[in-house]
Amino acid sequence: MRKTADFFTYLITNPADDWGLEITTVGYYHAAPRTRYPPPGHPKTHNFEWRNGRRLDEYQIIYIPAGTGTLETNLQRSDVRAGDLILLHKDDWHRYRPDVSKGWETYWVGFKGPYIEKYVRNRLFTNPTSITRSVVQHQELISSFDQLIDLSKRNGAMFKRVALGALLQIVAHASIPPTTENFAHPSTISDKAIAAMRENLFTDIDFHRLATSHGLSYSRFRSLFKHDTGMAPHQFLLNERLACAKRLLKDPAVEIKTIGYKVGFSSPSYFSRLFRRKTGITPSAARAARD
Repeated sequence: MRKTADFFTYLITNPADDWGLEITTVGYYHAAPRTRYPPPGHPKTHNFEWRNGRRLDEYQIIYIPAGTGTLETNLQRSDVRAGDLILLHKDDWHRYRPDVSKGWETYWVGFKGPYIEKYVRNRLFTNPTSITRSVVQHQELISSFDQLIDLSKRNGAMFKRVALGALLQIVAHASIPPTTENFAHPSTISDKAIAAMRENLFTDIDFHRLATSHGLSYSRFRSLFKHDTGMAPHQFLLNERLACAKRLLKDPAVEIKTIGYKVGFSSPSYFSRLFRRKTGITPSAARAARD
């Protein structure tokens, strides 16, 4: 198993433990606004430059919890928004990147094998090219990816088999059709506001302007949002940023003093005070508890 500092993990399977399903890579990466993408550290089989794109000998599911970006294939160009999945086809030329002014968060998993070809390809990868798909199971997907990342760091056949179960959970989430019944597309003002927060999570958000864009006064917008979510818009945004900070704290290579900036807080001291007030412990203690 090969690991780099930002949760890039590339796995070597054991032919004697072949279930017809092989996880090739799993990872998490936070691309701050105006930073290089893709970052260095991937092997040649997976690395790419924007001008050349790449093809992969595997399928991949990529989840974008926050930020926005672009996916391009030989057949189409698609906008990628917070809450979208990117479904990468095996052997399909593609390239993707975050919006330079907004950045993004990504989770990903790569996989292949006879099981995928027989049971998954014709159900999940039904388009002739790689696509994006909106999903609603935000926290459930993040939990599944976190579990898969944790399992990938352990040794032993048992953990590898449990990891395959986590992969199939992600595949199941990705297979749910994007219909209006499961609210895949924002419908209410609050849904749209949450989508806007996640797309702009690492930059400044003007809630007064957001309210005006929907034809509402700020007080009316705030009242509707609090009725739907149980909290004011600013508190919801703080909670989203803190959730992202907790994900970054899992990576020991990311300095704690930079995490606040990465997730949109104005200073490290404000981030630390807010984190402690909301969680009861400091960011350093939260990181130490995971070690």
